[in-house]
Amino acid sequence: AKIAALQTQFQQNVMKDEETYEIVLTREDMSGCPEGLIEAAKQAAIERKKRENEYVITLSRSLVEPFLTFSDRRDLRQQAFDAWTRRGELSSDRDNIKIAEEILSFDSSKPGS
Repeated sequence: AKIAALQTQFQQNVMKDEETYEIVLTREDMSGCPEGLIEAAKQAAIERKKRENEYVITLSRSLVEPFLTFSDRRDLRQQAFDAWTRRGELSSDRDNIKIAEEILSFDSSKPGS
């Protein structure tokens, strides 16, 4: 039961980071991105009550993956990639490193592990 609770907390931390993290961009920052992604980033900005000329990339797979694929801006791709790979540890109150360490120590103490 303890490991299930830890795994649940781990996943909730990842989902919270996916839900809350955002990169606010301009239309020029979206250079190289297909029109469908630009429209989706605009919709995300509207949902998050950003200014009219702003676009938002979140860690939602449907936004971040195509942005990483198509964006001409290497610096912004790096920023998005770094956040994507650190989901679950982007906030000090959601530290998945400690949870992962606890899960691993729990697993390694099982017979046959």
